[in-house]
Amino acid sequence: MFFYLELPNLPQPPAHFINRCYDIMKTATTDNDFMTGWISSKEFQTRKIIKNGKEMNTRSQRGFHIGDDWEHWVRENIVSDFYDAGLRISFGENTNIHGPHCDNPDKWKLYYLIDKGEDGDNAETVFYYDPGKPIEIRNMQVGINYCVNNIDRLVPIFKVKIPLHTWVLLNVNVLHGVENIEGNRINLAVLINKDQLEFTIKLTIIRNLKNWKLR
Repeated sequence: MFFYLELPNLPQPPAHFINRCYDIMKTATTDNDFMTGWISSKEFQTRKIIKNGKEMNTRSQRGFHIGDDWEHWVRENIVSDFYDAGLRISFGENTNIHGPHCDNPDKWKLYYLIDKGEDGDNAETVFYYDPGKPIEIRNMQVGINYCVNNIDRLVPIFKVKIPLHTWVLLNVNVLHGVENIEGNRINLAVLINKDQLEFTIKLTIIRNLKNWKLR
């Protein structure tokens, strides 16, 4: 199992796509995105979350098409087949937290952060464990997201400040959210089936035998 993996060798998106994302952001609203199903429902978008005993709104991401040429570039340079690929913009009123949730089951997300938002150096992605449940939530119906509204009941198990302009792989079947978001945080997202990507994680242990002493 993994939570987060940086992929610095993947190609950088050409500048004209990044500029297009900023242009889209200027007129983007929660009414003109391409997301469907429960994630776009009023119930999910307006849910209340609890942190440190206080109830508040949640931020959420909405998806926007960049163009057929973007999808062609992704197929040629990143992954040949994907579920969807587009721009994501974080929306929310009177809150700086994107509440804990899981994305579609049996998918992973290739993620490229374009803009951290205002004071974005403090924004942090947090992965959680919900006591009594598996770390990876796999028993969801297709198109249904799993979320937890009471953050106080969760155990943070991994935190990361995702770097700008670097492709990363996220295990979105683990409960995760983002804290300390201010302003327009935007990213590229490519949602893929797990069998579309193969990788190996190797653990190397190096011992300096000259300085190492058995105790």
